[in-house]
Amino acid sequence: MDFYFDNNALNDLVGLRGVSSDEVDRLRAAKKDGAITPVLSFVNIDEALAALVNHRARALDLLRLIADFYGLDRMIKPPDQLLTHHFVDLAFGDPLRPADVQMPTAIRENVESLLREDERAIARFVEAAAAARDQINEQWDGLKRARDQARAELASRLEGMRHGPMPTFAQHWRDVAPALVEAYADHVGVWRLCRDEIGMDKLLATQSVGMMVGANASMIYAIVVEGRRADRGDPRDQQHALMASACDVFVTSDAGLRHVVQRVPLIAPTVVDLGELLIALGIR
Repeated sequence: MDFYFDNNALNDLVGLRGVSSDEVDRLRAAKKDGAITPVLSFVNIDEALAALVNHRARALDLLRLIADFYGLDRMIKPPDQLLTHHFVDLAFGDPLRPADVQMPTAIRENVESLLREDERAIARFVEAAAAARDQINEQWDGLKRARDQARAELASRLEGMRHGPMPTFAQHWRDVAPALVEAYADHVGVWRLCRDEIGMDKLLATQSVGMMVGANASMIYAIVVEGRRADRGDPRDQQHALMASACDVFVTSDAGLRHVVQRVPLIAPTVVDLGELLIALGIR
């Protein structure tokens, strides 16, 4: 089975928070024995690199774990690229391209130079990584606008319902999912083809599309209806949820994110925390 760990869980493994060194060693052994297949994503690497500026030692420890636990061979694509590829493939009736790709040589070589703690490489890569993240975030912002628009529309509707029953999440998801799909497909430039040739059911049953729509709808509901506090890390959580859609099991130490993802209909992976994973593997 394929397992996706977000960086909350990976940081717990590095910092031994809620897990012992023996349990970490046995988890590594389970991977080497083929009991689990952890899948690395571009988001894992990008978030580790972001910590280099203010948390160098922790970031390097996390990169060492990534290199040892996953290897530096393959990774899930950046989120905007994954969604764009799948929307285009669906629109033109092509087989979905794989979610993962060979890790670009430049990324692998730069990570390896960071692991050697080459000072010039660290300074150069921090600067280059910041520029790359800015470009990726610009593309990701186009997709986030759909979430923000849906949130505003839902909040307006809820304002007029304060004296009646609040909608269930299932009702909310059915209400906002079509608008979110349209916004994403339109951003990619294939909404007309998706609408006329594919249909909403098939779009939402596609793991990447269904997870991004479902996780966004669930996050909106948690904030507007359940009173969850909006956080600057929410967009990153959305990215991790999308990455997890390519796997069977999503491992996260964030209880709020587990709540958001677990109720996504149709395609949600199994969502567990580290403790539950260790128990399931017979390690704890």
